[in-house]
Amino acid sequence: MKIFKDFDFKAYNTFGLEVRTKYWLEVADEVDLPRAIETADELSGGQFMFLGGGSNVLFCGNYPGALIHLSFGGIQHSVLDHGQILVEAGAGVSWHELVRYTVERGWWGLENLALIPGSVGAAPIQNIGAYGVEQGDVFESLRGVPLNGPPSEYMKDQCAFAYRNSVFKQQMKGKMVITRVRYRLHTEPHPQLAYKELKAFFDPTGQHDGRGLKPDQIADKVAEIRRAKLPDPAVLGNAGSFFKNPVLHGDDADTFRSNFPNAPLFEVRGGSKLEGLCGVVNRAMRVERSSKRICRRIAGACLGIGALRRRSWTRSLDPCPGHHALGSR
Repeated sequence: MKIFKDFDFKAYNTFGLEVRTKYWLEVADEVDLPRAIETADELSGGQFMFLGGGSNVLFCGNYPGALIHLSFGGIQHSVLDHGQILVEAGAGVSWHELVRYTVERGWWGLENLALIPGSVGAAPIQNIGAYGVEQGDVFESLRGVPLNGPPSEYMKDQCAFAYRNSVFKQQMKGKMVITRVRYRLHTEPHPQLAYKELKAFFDPTGQHDGRGLKPDQIADKVAEIRRAKLPDPAVLGNAGSFFKNPVLHGDDADTFRSNFPNAPLFEVRGGSKLEGLCGVVNRAMRVERSSKRICRRIAGACLGIGALRRRSWTRSLDPCPGHHALGSR
């Protein structure tokens, strides 16, 4: 573990803002994590937080406490029966790096999640997903360190995965740090091409089941689509794609579907997700370079969408000094 004072972490936030933190703790080995938590708590008087890929936080000024950055990585895999592969990655691994590791070996399960910003350790927290797939679909288990206890394991049925939600975003929020995540992938093709951009490219006639495809082909196309929708953070700082679409339940979903049969409504855990209402939020990020003006503009955009007013993350965007959590990356 290394400790830095008055640390410039411009390179560690995807907005590329010139902000500093009073203390920066770089944790390169999982065994040092409990000591890092204790040290950060002592140095900052309890004002510390973890920073992963830096795509989920907008800092509106210097951080007066301690930031803990997990940089331990490593990806391992083992071959199981029935064409299954168990892949394990450290929390500090880039999510896209993990996706590339799997698709380049011809393994199915994560290809639709290409180019999602952030780290592996953050992925289960809000159950990241894109293009009809969630990480929870192939999730096996994880290991974590509670802030006040010994390391523990969580199996899939303990995680309460839902649309952009999990037990780590609810009951366990702020109580545990995820250190390693495992996924059960497949060697047999199982392409998910329901989303219109993928279907239009790979199956324009509706006659192709995608069995002749390779997972890296889908991952490459997903990455191409994402790059067309969002600027490169290295060129123009942005938060990535962090919005949460409205979810309709029960009779509301049935009524909406009958009235609007062509609407982009997709089944998710706990309801039906309505796509395409949040582009204004992403577009709002492109306008301002001042961090405080970005806060105000994004907050205004979010609060202006009636369907999202009740979402908890919009409340965190109220313009104020400090930092703003936009999601879980």
